[in-house]
Amino acid sequence: MVRIAYIFAMLCAAAFPASASDGVHKIRISALLTSQYPNAKIICLDQYYDPLTRGELFSMYRKFKYTMREVGLNGYVAESLDCDKWARLFTSHVVARNALSDKTTAKAIGELSYLMDNDTSKRHMVNVAIIKKDDALSIQEVDSLSGGFVTLGKNERESAWRILF
Repeated sequence: MVRIAYIFAMLCAAAFPASASDGVHKIRISALLTSQYPNAKIICLDQYYDPLTRGELFSMYRKFKYTMREVGLNGYVAESLDCDKWARLFTSHVVARNALSDKTTAKAIGELSYLMDNDTSKRHMVNVAIIKKDDALSIQEVDSLSGGFVTLGKNERESAWRILF
């Protein structure tokens, strides 16, 4: 089943190339995400997304951390300010900054929910961004609490159950 999903994802990616004026079509984004997270329900709410460079992503994170410190949100608090809240806050920060700019396409960043150690009691959430380098697209996971770029292992990628862009 995973192999079929991967083949389907690659066919969709070829059928929906990036549009220079409108960003990358959501079907191409979904195909790329499906190739890495074959069991996740992928929800893309916009038609087109603007991929980021690694530098843009890092810069956005620095601005996010500055803003969070300014409003008094400085770290992890179990249940009230844990991984899922930090991931949502970071996505919201990127969305808000983009909305205040002259950009007309959503930034390609969202939240990824998965299981740690394949344990249903260890649910975790990180941010996931679509990165563009030259003409190639790739995926970058970000721990929004620490700001580190992370790479999920095979079991973690396969345990992902939801991605929201």
